[in-house]
Amino acid sequence: MQRVKRRIACPTCGDDVTTPVPDEDVEPKPRPYRAAYGEYTTLECSNDHTVWVYFC
Repeated sequence: MQRVKRRIACPTCGDDVTTPVPDEDVEPKPRPYRAAYGEYTTLECSNDHTVWVYFC
């Protein structure tokens, strides 16, 4: 089974970032900060901003 990838915008600068998502039906929600709970992954955009991506 191939993992699904989606393009999202960095919430700080708007640059595109590609993130793997666990399921086609999951909507990735990028945030510039870490929340206290939830399933997430951490990425960096091309401008070295840290992006926390939550899966809803």
